[in-house]
Amino acid sequence: MSGRDLQYKENLSGDFFIEHRVTQTTEKAGFHIHDVFEFLLILSDGMRCVVGEKTYALNRNTLLLFSNMDLHFVSMLPSAMVNDRYLLYFRPEYIQTLSSASTNLLECFFYRPFDDPNILALQEDETRELLNLLVQIDGQYHCPGSGDAFGRDLLLKFLLGQFLVKVNLIYRRSHNLSTSVDTDAYSRIYNIMNLIHQNYAEDLSLDCLASRFFINKYYMCSLFKKVTGMSPNSYSFPASS
Repeated sequence: MSGRDLQYKENLSGDFFIEHRVTQTTEKAGFHIHDVFEFLLILSDGMRCVVGEKTYALNRNTLLLFSNMDLHFVSMLPSAMVNDRYLLYFRPEYIQTLSSASTNLLECFFYRPFDDPNILALQEDETRELLNLLVQIDGQYHCPGSGDAFGRDLLLKFLLGQFLVKVNLIYRRSHNLSTSVDTDAYSRIYNIMNLIHQNYAEDLSLDCLASRFFINKYYMCSLFKKVTGMSPNSYSFPASS
């Protein structure tokens, strides 16, 4: 396993954050990761996204999904006039209690055996639905004097749950997923990935990982490939350029 470089790490205080930003320039100059999960709804044309070694040209009506293990960089193309987007960050533990045995709200972050799991091209009506929820969440989050209002904490969580349900439905449609996804498998693999991520400086062998999670290493490799599309040995952050 390759080492992780903390110079890319950005930390969020708290469990949740949302903001609508409109700028004329690219705000972040290079690759970074967060210690939380991120949604980025692109509302303007002429954007570029680099995830690992892949580069995408983006237009409005695009939703970006980044876990705390996705090294990424989003910038404006020279032709772009404005950078209009909604940012939403949250800790997976914050929302995980709303998931059920048949509905894992974090599926779009866990189950990723696809070429482009970070990019969701939206239909106009899908953008409107997601934007409507984001506006409601933003209004609750930034409402002056509402910090201790009765029920505000639950309302924010319920609205985020609605947003995640909608995103996962779009994710499933986009990737032709059935209802038979093995949620236990990808949750288990996510825990392994998170351990690798948190111990970036260590050389974690397959035997070490298998022993830590009480799993046969050959079965672990097979499961890892099924869920992520790569082997544990291939899982690393590409060097930035």
